[in-house]
Amino acid sequence: MTLEEIIKLKLSRLDDIPTAYTNGIKDTQKEIMLEMLDSLEQLKRDDKGNIKRTQANLSIIEDINDDLQKIFKASEYLSLTSVFLKEFDEQAKITDDFFKKAFGEFEVSSFNQKALEVSRRQAFELMAGQAYLTSNLYNPVKNILTDAVVAGDAYGKTVKAISQAIQGGTINGNKLEGRLYRYAKQMAFDTFAVADRGYTNNIAQDLDVQWYAYRGGLVEDSRKFCITRNGNFYHRKEVEAWGDLKQWDGKIPATDNKTIFIYAGGYRCNHSILPNAISATPVDVIKRNIENGNFTPTKAEIEILGL
Repeated sequence: MTLEEIIKLKLSRLDDIPTAYTNGIKDTQKEIMLEMLDSLEQLKRDDKGNIKRTQANLSIIEDINDDLQKIFKASEYLSLTSVFLKEFDEQAKITDDFFKKAFGEFEVSSFNQKALEVSRRQAFELMAGQAYLTSNLYNPVKNILTDAVVAGDAYGKTVKAISQAIQGGTINGNKLEGRLYRYAKQMAFDTFAVADRGYTNNIAQDLDVQWYAYRGGLVEDSRKFCITRNGNFYHRKEVEAWGDLKQWDGKIPATDNKTIFIYAGGYRCNHSILPNAISATPVDVIKRNIENGNFTPTKAEIEILGL
């Protein structure tokens, strides 16, 4: 592949991989809900279809919660997450190819390999760890059931509420996404992009890269921060200065003059601040940074680049 083909593949995967993962979760949510219907039948009801306000039903809630955890573990969710996390390594290979094509042969440091491993582990905890599942699936369902038993609510109404929590639905004309899908979608896009940009930035620092391109293209809801930078070239010091800017729409709070290379435009940003060889950087950009004091070219660079 050419360098430009590698770049396009690297950037397109920032959207394609999380999208494929979260689309799979939509189907998994439906399967989980179908399995849950049998478990919910354990609840005792009166002849009007209301859930009985009994101690037995409160105890049954625990059994249903146990069933939900078993159903979840038997679903495709963990398998989907495992496949998704493997894509972190595939993305790293594409990034390696990018650097070899743009800068020549290099060695991936043990630090960068470890950092990628940590990113994968963090992503798993955020999307499939016990704390995540308890907060976004088990407890919400348990709370709905507890409230229903205490209130003696209608069984049908309760099943619908649980269905909305697990697989989403429509409330007052507004579309509601299932809790797993909603939170996994947010985490998938951000963890994948951050891991990719972090891996890229670590290599760039090892190679002492000074020039960058803001790449990724624009979509309908692109933020002003990204619109003004998309497709443009910058010196490293110019990029670092962005981290000190005041709040912009979507900015991740931890963004500073170091992490800007990792967080870029913020939440759900599909842009990358890609390292760029000086020979592939527009002359006017180089001259701009000579004038602002960011860059002092050598005699050889002045001659070769025609500065």
